[in-house]
Amino acid sequence: MPKLYTVRQLKKFRDNLVKQLEQAKDGYKSSLTFSKTTLDDNTILQEGDKFQLMIIGGSNYKSALGDLRQGQLSVKESQQCKLPKFHKDSDLGKFFVKALKDDIDVVAINYAYPIESFRRGDILDGKLIRGTKGNLFSGLVGKNVGAYLEDYTLKKTNRKIKVSLANDVVCLLLSSSLSLEGVRIGVVVGTGFNTGFWLNSKTIVNIESGNFDDFVMSESGKYVDENSSNCGKQKWEKEVSGAYLVKHYNYFARQNKLNRINKSRKLSEIANEEKGLPGEISRLLFMRSASLVAVTVAAISKFQSGEGELVIEGGVFWKGIILLGTLLIIGKN
Repeated sequence: MPKLYTVRQLKKFRDNLVKQLEQAKDGYKSSLTFSKTTLDDNTILQEGDKFQLMIIGGSNYKSALGDLRQGQLSVKESQQCKLPKFHKDSDLGKFFVKALKDDIDVVAINYAYPIESFRRGDILDGKLIRGTKGNLFSGLVGKNVGAYLEDYTLKKTNRKIKVSLANDVVCLLLSSSLSLEGVRIGVVVGTGFNTGFWLNSKTIVNIESGNFDDFVMSESGKYVDENSSNCGKQKWEKEVSGAYLVKHYNYFARQNKLNRINKSRKLSEIANEEKGLPGEISRLLFMRSASLVAVTVAAISKFQSGEGELVIEGGVFWKGIILLGTLLIIGKN
């Protein structure tokens, strides 16, 4: 059966997270990043431009079209679908070109992978740090994602467009209130796991919390890590996110001769509907995941020395029947 961490262990993990945050901020070696995205009041859109918004998540793709007319933004025609696996750079390029609509001048991407934000002229871009969520992006790591997609599109279609992108937690925090009071933390817990926060009124920090490693992995977590394509990396994420919770469940299913599953949606259904051993296993996994999310939030609050606003998004958050309740309970401790 999955074992929950004790409050003492969770507090130790929290303190270790704070320490690694401080190390990352000061430029020392850390499993966390301290990637700053600084906003300004300028826009790359020109009057009459047509733009496309894309969300390239861990499992899902969403898109919407819009334009800028007489200084007003209009957004319409949204759609969504499941994403393929991105084993190499050209897999992303091919998907992007196929998804790109006609007559588009600018594309803005909410990109759910670790990037180091920077400005490429007047365009916000990001250098890919590593692949996560089972997507390796071979050939793209260390390269500028937006620039790569611009070049790929020009080469394959002879279309010249502008591509701007930001990490998913940065985009999430842009949806938070404009109040400058208190700490403002963003949490994405779906296929993957990440957090960030507003450093000041113009700067958002993405810490890539899924890569935190100064903690004791669970029994099933060690198994999941050892049998992953990125062994030794994204350890915290492997204890929390939907892409891996299914693997945790199957680890215990094998031990107890239960049917295995392949989707986090099924895990949520079991947690909701079954009262026997399968339900107990799935609920414990969600509780353990929630406790580690709460630890991350508590660490950022402690690092920022305050309380404030929390913005959470992601499939595991919405499907995990007890995630929010556990967050509240653990957070108070």
